[in-house]
Amino acid sequence: MSQLPPFHGGGGGQRALAAAPRAGRGLRIPLTPVLAGDLELLANGGFAPLAGFANSAEYSSILESMRLPDGTLWPIPIVLPLDAEQRTRVAKTDTVVVVDGETPIAELAIDDVFERDLAREAERVYGTTDERHPSVARIRAEGTFAASARLLSYAPPERRDVTVLPPAETRAVFAERGWRRIAGFQTRNPIHRAHEHLIRLALEAADGVLVHPLVGATKDDDVPVDVRWRCYLALMDHYLPRNRTLLSGMPGAMRYAGPREAILHMIVRQNFGCTHFVVGRDHAGVGGFYDPMAAQRLAAEAAERDLVIQPMFFEETFWCRRCGELASGRTCAHPAGERLIFSGSWIREQLRTGGAIPPECSRPEVVDIMRAASAPLDSPASQLARGRPSRGPRISGATGGVIWLTGLSGAGKTTITPPIRQGLIDRGLRVEVLDGDAVRQHLSKGLGFSREDRDENIRRIGFVASTLAAHGTWVIVAAISPYRSTRDEARAMVTARGAQFVEVFVRCPIEVAEQRDPKGLYKRARAGEIPQFTGVSDPYEEPLAPEIVIDTTAASVEQCAAAILAL
Repeated sequence: MSQLPPFHGGGGGQRALAAAPRAGRGLRIPLTPVLAGDLELLANGGFAPLAGFANSAEYSSILESMRLPDGTLWPIPIVLPLDAEQRTRVAKTDTVVVVDGETPIAELAIDDVFERDLAREAERVYGTTDERHPSVARIRAEGTFAASARLLSYAPPERRDVTVLPPAETRAVFAERGWRRIAGFQTRNPIHRAHEHLIRLALEAADGVLVHPLVGATKDDDVPVDVRWRCYLALMDHYLPRNRTLLSGMPGAMRYAGPREAILHMIVRQNFGCTHFVVGRDHAGVGGFYDPMAAQRLAAEAAERDLVIQPMFFEETFWCRRCGELASGRTCAHPAGERLIFSGSWIREQLRTGGAIPPECSRPEVVDIMRAASAPLDSPASQLARGRPSRGPRISGATGGVIWLTGLSGAGKTTITPPIRQGLIDRGLRVEVLDGDAVRQHLSKGLGFSREDRDENIRRIGFVASTLAAHGTWVIVAAISPYRSTRDEARAMVTARGAQFVEVFVRCPIEVAEQRDPKGLYKRARAGEIPQFTGVSDPYEEPLAPEIVIDTTAASVEQCAAAILAL
């Protein structure tokens, strides 16, 4: 049984809230990116022991002492900002509704309204009043007033680009895997080789690592979250051990508060179940506003006095040309001229200018994703990186083609195949279906489920599909096809014969697929009766640039089929 750390400050986990906010007729506060992250972490227990947005006494206490009035360590005030007009209207009501456009997101009970000391807040939290600091500029734009407020109801966001597990679920995964020593790793950038090296060092000392990139609000010039997420997936699929790592997004906003934010990140990761947290050089820093070692010093002090979670410190990592490997000042004797030091900001600049990013800096799979995403919006590379067709309608009678449905068992591939087939027939097209189960019984009879046999199965399907497509037939393939490299081989077979290839990622969380489990396969796999089962004991590599992503938990069968046929 895994023994996980308690929630910070004796707080609990996910709050019991009404799930459907009422639209109401009172004050409506528009959702901002920062507010979105704060609401989610207040609701799911990531900000424990906080029960809501700070009141005046909490605000002042946090600024002056990094503590709540009861003495609990808390480094940054979590406030609900109001401008002057909103303040006047709040005084006439006791509840407000946070809305995203016209959609209610959260209902809040207002306890108090107070005036923020923005100059003091900037100086104490961010160490400067210089508006070149992104968060100093942000708080000045937010408004002078703030409301103390408690969450009454909350509607969690529906995400399609990233996976965000709440603390209750990360803790459940840690317990299921029997992890006792869990290191949390934070980043807001695509993971480069130095990051990867730190994760590996953490794995040497821990049972598992929670790779917990921030997916909330960041600066405008940071790499977009959907691009970063594909980079994380590529790294996890190709270079890190899946059984000892867990990838999940942290929904909070990046505040760029340096040492104070390092403490916040530690508290949040303790709430998510981590026993240790990697505090990097210039952690949560920006623009040279902080002493690069200040965050590590403050983290060490806080861990000694106030926190259960413990920091892990590592020296700055670089590539040594003479050593031919990643190293630090503790392990490398060569001079600075032999050292290639890289950072997220350097990578972003190379992408902007078209400069080279060597493999010593970042994995080729990651660089390819970033370069495609940074290409002009109307280029084929950019459109494919965003999962959109790079040219006109693909599904037509001008040529044959293959609609390749890939996804976990139980995702819905077979279920959405009949309406796709009928839609193609209605257009007067010749159609054939290659279902993974049927292929296994006939064309691939005798193959097992090793990596080699799985690859051979997909190659056989790809060959048959490409042959049919080359003669004007549209082929619907419904197969798990878990590995990207073999799906890419199938694509190459089809396009080499002048036919279209439409990769459809049928997305479905594994938890939902297990609930569906029409054949009882997941249950048997969990019991150890089926070895090498995709999603349980064997990986599924999500497509990085499919023509379309279909979420069968968010749309009906008919809607999914219609979206594919609209290509």
